[in-house]
Amino acid sequence: MSNLLKHPRCELNHPMVVRRSQFGKFFGCLKYPSHKSVVNEPRCINNHIMALRKNKKTGQEFFSCIKWQQCTAPTFGFEESPKWYIAKLYKEFNVEQAGETSNPTPFQTSNPFYVEYNNFLTSKKNLGQQYLDEQRKNLQKERLVKDSTQFEEELDDNDDLWDKKFTERFRKLQLTEDQINEYHRLMNSSYGYNQLVKVSDNSLKDYLSDSITHRSTTTLKELKVSNYGPLTPRDKDW
Repeated sequence: MSNLLKHPRCELNHPMVVRRSQFGKFFGCLKYPSHKSVVNEPRCINNHIMALRKNKKTGQEFFSCIKWQQCTAPTFGFEESPKWYIAKLYKEFNVEQAGETSNPTPFQTSNPFYVEYNNFLTSKKNLGQQYLDEQRKNLQKERLVKDSTQFEEELDDNDDLWDKKFTERFRKLQLTEDQINEYHRLMNSSYGYNQLVKVSDNSLKDYLSDSITHRSTTTLKELKVSNYGPLTPRDKDW
């Protein structure tokens, strides 16, 4: 069994390895710092919620799919690895990449809602950069500040529109307040959003409930310190 199969993948399909912060253990992208992606609770290769468990004989922690009776996805060890193992994993991944003909595209989905939202995010990013490039070339500093403020106000209007769309979506799906907060928490990271777009509307309520139930101790400590409250789509950190 390849060592690569023992590790979750980030949204760019890079292996993730166990690291440690002041709040506890987490999975971080193998290619850090060139790519930053962090996750406390990985999903299995079939995008099911995973639960943190402990081997009774060795005492080591690992994540396994909560649907293990129907899902054959491998488990992911949740112990820090020595440097020699990380180096070996890097070599295996380089070999895998050399054999690939195309790079994975994150946030792929067939859900019309996310397709539209992804198009909005891409357009917002492209227009924002284009606008700033043009203003730097053509306008004096005083005019730039004034027009930049106007442009930001237009973007805020679009963000408000999408806030309303998300609110309406939550109402139609009959999500509880806790489920909505969990949705926003997951959406606040690139990894979490990459998994959310793969979840069907019919399965979303159960997915969010299971995600709440299986929060890791690291997540709970982070939420306690940050005084976690409701977020909106614009709060994403990616």
